[in-house]
Amino acid sequence: MSKPALAIVVDGQPVSQPRPRVVRTSSGKSHTYMPSEYTSYKELVAWYVRSALGFLECDGSTRWSLILNFHLGGKRKRNDIEKLAGTIMDALQMGGLYKNDEQVDHILVNKWRGAKKPRVQIQAWVVE
Repeated sequence: MSKPALAIVVDGQPVSQPRPRVVRTSSGKSHTYMPSEYTSYKELVAWYVRSALGFLECDGSTRWSLILNFHLGGKRKRNDIEKLAGTIMDALQMGGLYKNDEQVDHILVNKWRGAKKPRVQIQAWVVE
């Protein structure tokens, strides 16, 4: 297999993509937001992506293949694999790897529990 176009490791406990939260304001209107733990983690991963890409310009026509390896620490109740992947896919888009996650043709997601060093390993290859 060839060298990936992107290969990064983000240390720390991976964060699952949560449901949006809805609150009512005093005026009776609804306000929707995402929890700060999720948005902060997504921004952190996006920063790693931007740093690794440097000045590489990614466009809307490039097709991608991804490998996501999640090493989970502690005893979190739920870490659904598709929610973990969703956070990273959103962060990859935010970081500029692709314009839309529709550009991802292949994805392999692995999850391990009980890691002494929680992290996510992200690899991305251009599909020829």
